[in-house]
Amino acid sequence: MRNALQGWLHVALIVSLVSQPALAKDVCDAQSTKGDICLCKLSDLHPTQASVDAKADDFWKHLKDNNEVYLEDQNGNPIKPNDLPTSVKDLKNDPFRSLAGAVRESCGFEKGDKSSSGEDYLEFQWADYLRAHWAQTGIATKDIDTNFDSATDAALHLAAEKGAASLPGYTGKMSCD
Repeated sequence: MRNALQGWLHVALIVSLVSQPALAKDVCDAQSTKGDICLCKLSDLHPTQASVDAKADDFWKHLKDNNEVYLEDQNGNPIKPNDLPTSVKDLKNDPFRSLAGAVRESCGFEKGDKSSSGEDYLEFQWADYLRAHWAQTGIATKDIDTNFDSATDAALHLAAEKGAASLPGYTGKMSCD
């Protein structure tokens, strides 16, 4: 599944770099076949597969067992596959996921072996840690986006604490220096 997503991302990159008429049909439609490169609006893409064969429980169990799906909402609450958004435009903001990305960019944690299943959803694991410990920062969750620099500093302090040492990629650093 990860390889399929990477393949689609590569196609999107190629489409953006090569002149469109030389590479792609005008639109994706019912006549599009496997291997066709065509253009579509981002809002037409679905972040998940909306339907699967009658075996949907085996499918989701396989994804979960192989750490290929993350079934939590933007607040860290468990969700069912049917609760996943059916369109990219329906994805919700998770301010803690944004903070986790900022912490990683500041060397607060790092990705290691990308082939390891422990690396899957690394930022989500860090987001869950930040969410669980956020109250001690004194910054309201609703204020994270409007005060992102201050929130990032607070998140870096949390990421450097010994309590975060069990998380994958822990560096104990608060900057890349």
